[in-house]
Order: sequence, then structure tokens, then C-alpha cells
Amino acid sequence: MQTGKRLFFTLVALVLMFGAIAGGAAGQATGAPWQAWLFAPDPGYMVKVASDGTVLSQFALPRTTRDTLSNGVAVSRDGRYIAYVIYHDPRPSGSPDPYRVDLSLQVYDTTVNSIVASYTRPTNPGDYVSDSLSLGSSPMVFHQSNSAVAVGFGVNDTWELVVLDIPSNSVAARLTSTDLAAHGLSTSYSGFLNPVVQSFSGSTIDFLMILVGTGGADKYDGFTWNIAMGPVATSTVYHTPANDTWPTTGEVIEAYQDFSWPNAGGTFPFFQKNILTYYTPGGSPTVIYNTPSQSMSMPIFIQNGERIGVLYSNEDGTDIGWHLIEKDGTWFSSRSASQRVSSWMGTPDGFTYTFTGPGGDTFLWHLNTRLSSMPDDRVWDSTAYPGDYYRLVWVGAAATLTIPPIAITSVAPIPVVTVPPIVVEPIVTVPPIVVQPIATIPPINVLPINPNPPQQGTLTVGGQAQIYTTEGDTLNMRSGP
Repeated sequence: MQTGKRLFFTLVALVLMFGAIAGGAAGQATGAPWQAWLFAPDPGYMVKVASDGTVLSQFALPRTTRDTLSNGVAVSRDGRYIAYVIYHDPRPSGSPDPYRVDLSLQVYDTTVNSIVASYTRPTNPGDYVSDSLSLGSSPMVFHQSNSAVAVGFGVNDTWELVVLDIPSNSVAARLTSTDLAAHGLSTSYSGFLNPVVQSFSGSTIDFLMILVGTGGADKYDGFTWNIAMGPVATSTVYHTPANDTWPTTGEVIEAYQDFSWPNAGGTFPFFQKNILTYYTPGGSPTVIYNTPSQSMSMPIFIQNGERIGVLYSNEDGTDIGWHLIEKDGTWFSSRSASQRVSSWMGTPDGFTYTFTGPGGDTFLWHLNTRLSSMPDDRVWDSTAYPGDYYRLVWVGAAATLTIPPIAITSVAPIPVVTVPPIVVEPIVTVPPIVVQPIATIPPINVLPINPNPPQQGTLTVGGQAQIYTTEGDTLNMRSGP
């Protein structure tokens, strides 16, 4: 009888162990369920993935054969709408007219699978143009009602910030560089400027004035526009695109350079974001974390907004990873990684992140920070999908609430330039994708979690240069913001 019991419990243990192994191979993330939208700029492909690895939706964003897609997209806070910009050549095929592109903001509704709102900014041949979604985007560019989106455009030395009302497919408000409201708006730099939206809440839009076509800056001038009242004021909250806003509370975290705090003495190739600030509405940004020998980027709220994560790197890129801290700045975990995180966002029980393999394939992982073991689970990879270099653009609960559209009120009618009809070529047809089983990908090779806060080290000059893009990414090449 005793032998039979041992055999029974042995079989049960084997079944449980096999089930755990099979569950891990299926790409199941531990913790509360969530969903994520990922975007590949080329060929403009969207994939929606559940936390168990299931692909819920996939499609190419609509455009014609004569369109170039913006490098960034924004997904509404409820996950329904996708805003993107196309650079459209309006000339008929074979036209001898000089080449030019019109900037066209498109809003795609995933519930009806079609474009439901758009706005076009005409240009002239030879114009230097830019869009704010390519410089930095997040769900915060959508109004909290999900019924309007704010996007900036730059044309030569002029710029405009447009609020597009989605239900009515009309411009609800617009601010341009020639408006009286913008006359008092001065920056500490000049050139090709573009207003990049950081937050759209109530009747207030916070934006950074980004200098386009440069190697980036440690801080930018920020402004607040009240679309109902009209005036533009200097922002006391946003100073850099390396920030994250928790939408339900308005809390903001930012990483930027401040050499009044301990630093590496200017040995980083461009700049060193050595402080992390925390802001709550009604207060002032407060420094909560300092990395004297490292530069921080892409801070995010994790674990349902309860904690903070921030990426770090040393001056030559030989040490990369993340720090996890409490909102009061107390450090609780760090991890060094052999792969650079390309994007990450918070989830109910931790955060999800991507890294890119040598061939451009993207791998999606999830780390549960509520558990003391902090399990790292593989969720999905892009090996069977079109395009490379996918990045996270939205993360939400498995069942998002549908918020009825809220009309933006108290905005005076604004004259809009009449745009001639655009000659549209046939839409590019993307063949159905045969999805193969997710390949078994080994977990990221990481060093053991440091049980103590990181200590300052000795730095050397030289090695691989790094810069920070306007979204806070750390790159190994010089690039515009």
C-alpha cells in the first residue's frame, strides 16, 4: 500500500511538472490578464496580443502605394482607435509636377476596421515637413474620453497643433505659430520646430516644442494650451519626452540631466539623464532618484501604477538594464541584461517589454513584480509576422471599458483651409498571414538580481556612443529627436 501511494504521488508530481512546462511554452504570463498593441513601422503592421500569447488581431494600416507611413502611431486609451500620419503624394501617376507630400492624419477604428476621421495639411514642393507622432507618441495624445486626438505638424519654420474630433470628423481646435495665442510662446532654441503632445486632459494640452533634425537635447521647453480659453503658458510639469503619465491620477515621472546632482562629470557622449523626478497634481516635480554613474531613460509606471521602472546604461553601453523603485525613490530591484529593451509598458502585476534579435525579430516578455521571485515569462514573438522591430504602443486590461464620447465644449469655431480632393491609389493588399507556433526562445541572459542598491563605479571615456531619442530610447547611432 505504501509503495502504491508513493507511485501515485510521483505520477501526480510528473503531471503537474509537465503541465507547468507546457504552460510556459504556450507563452502564458503570470498575474492578471492584459492585452497589448504592437506596431512595426515597416510595413505599418499592427498586432494585438493577449497575455497568454494569443494573437487577437493583426492587420496593415490602410495606405496607398504612394504613401509613406509615419514612424510612430498612437492608440487611444481604450485601445479602440489608432492615429497615424501618412506622407501622401497627391500627384496623379506619371504627373510631371514637382514632387511634394501632404501630411494626412488618419484615425482608424478597430471596431469597424476603417478610417473614421482624418485631417490633411497641404504642403508645397521642397517643403521640410515633420509630424509629432514620429517624434514621440503615447495614448495620452488622445483625450480621456477617447473622442479626440491632438497631433502636431511642422512645415519649414512654421508649426501647428491640431485637435481632431473623431465622432464629427472635424477640427475642434487648432494652434499655429502665427496665432496671437502663440506670440508669447518663446523657446530657448530656434529652427524647425514641432509641438509634440505629452498629455490631453479636459481642455488642457501639454506639449513639448521639439527641435527637429538634431541630435536631441537633455531638456526641451514645455507649454500648456487651454483649448477652451485660448492662452498658452509655460509648463511646469513636462521638460523631456523621457516621461510617463499615469492617466487616472495625473502623476508624472521624468528622467533628465541635472548636474547640480551627482553625475559622471560630462563624460557621456551627449548627455546623462542622472535624475528621476516625480510629480503629483497640485505639487511640484521632486527628485526621487539619482544615478551618478549611469544615464536613465524611458521611465514608466509599473504594477498598476504602484511602482516605477526606469532603464539605465553606463557611458559606453557595456552595462544596461533596469532599476525598479518605489514612488518615494526607495530602490527595490535592479537587473542587468544582455539585450537592450526596445519598449516597455506597465501591466496590472508588473510590466511587459520587448527586445529585438539580430535579424530584427521582436520578442515580447512579461515580468511579475508582485511575486518575490519576479518570474520572467515569454509571451510572443514576431518571427511569423510581417515586418521587424515591433514596439509596444498600448497596454490595457483584458476587458477595457467603453467610455461614451464626450464632446469638447467651449471651443470657438476655427476656420479650416479647404483641401482639394486627393487622388487615392488602390489600397495595398496584404496577403493573409499563416501564423506558425511560437518558436521556443531562450529567456534573456541576465545577471542575478543585485540584492543591494547599485554602487557608484569608475567610468572610462571612449567606446560606443549613445544618444537618447525623444521617446527616451537609447541608440547606438546619432539620430534626430
